[in-house]
Amino acid sequence: VPRCQRVPLDVAQLNSAPFVPRKDYTTNTLVQGKLQLASGTPLLVDETRLVPGGNLLEQGIKNIQALRDVVVQQKLSYDFQFYPVDFL
Repeated sequence: VPRCQRVPLDVAQLNSAPFVPRKDYTTNTLVQGKLQLASGTPLLVDETRLVPGGNLLEQGIKNIQALRDVVVQQKLSYDFQFYPVDFL
């Protein structure tokens, strides 16, 4: 079964939720991020909704950095709050 993950980019989307998986210590679970994908899954990044203006907040900058790491280095850092863990 072919699979593909679409990631629409706009300022609101980038600022809203983490793209990387993170550890929730309250429930002691790992919360899935948008970039946590099965091996071999193509990533379709839709930049058509990005417009000049708007400000990226801290979360938006972290999401752009995570997307860059996935595209360039093919690695994803899981956020364990006190330290990141890289997965290739």
